[in-house]
Amino acid sequence: MKKNVLIILLFLLVGCKNDPPPKVEKDIEAVTSKIDKSLVNEIAGTWFENRREYTISYDESYLTFDEKKLVIETTDNNTITTHLFEDQKSTYHFSLEKDKLTVAPSYRIEFDPKNPASGGDFAPIHLERKAAIEIEEIYGSWKSTEADYPVEIMIKPTFHNKTILLLEKSNQNQENYTETEVTLLEKTDTLLSFLTKDKSLEYKISFLEDGNMLMVPFSRSQKDDSTPNVFRPYSLTKDN
Repeated sequence: MKKNVLIILLFLLVGCKNDPPPKVEKDIEAVTSKIDKSLVNEIAGTWFENRREYTISYDESYLTFDEKKLVIETTDNNTITTHLFEDQKSTYHFSLEKDKLTVAPSYRIEFDPKNPASGGDFAPIHLERKAAIEIEEIYGSWKSTEADYPVEIMIKPTFHNKTILLLEKSNQNQENYTETEVTLLEKTDTLLSFLTKDKSLEYKISFLEDGNMLMVPFSRSQKDDSTPNVFRPYSLTKDN
């Protein structure tokens, strides 16, 4: 009888020692209850650095930034401190000021005799909520980024707010620019559309992520059911 009791007690003691440690999810829940969710929700959405787009999302447990899964450590005033889910040494600090967000990535330094320079702060990322294209951004001289299409474009304002001058030179041997006056037809956050006086030609202008400008000319037929004739797009960079 005593042997049976001892065996049962031994079994219970071994079972207690082998109990699994608390799950990470419970730690996350404890931290989540202390964070400022309104601040976290405020930074969620789409942000821009120049023309590059970043997306931030929050699912009550994790923050996702640029496809990186982050665990929120603390929130303090307008600052959110996080670290990578798979690497706690890699941290991201989000500082919100009105419509601007600064993301400061860093890697916590630990002394390593083999690599003493490891870790530290990285260049901050400065983001803005909106990146709406404005007419003023397209003014100036532009040149083609494609060697086989050496076009040069000058864009100048006129006395009318919605009318600009396009000065085009298709090759270096051409002495003078071809001048075309166009009027703003449509404006969205990412696109400007201009139409010539005779309504025969339309130019659609947008910006690429690297800051270069894309200009797409195409002809407009007087017939509504006709398909526009799209010409080769201009890939342009600012000619400073």
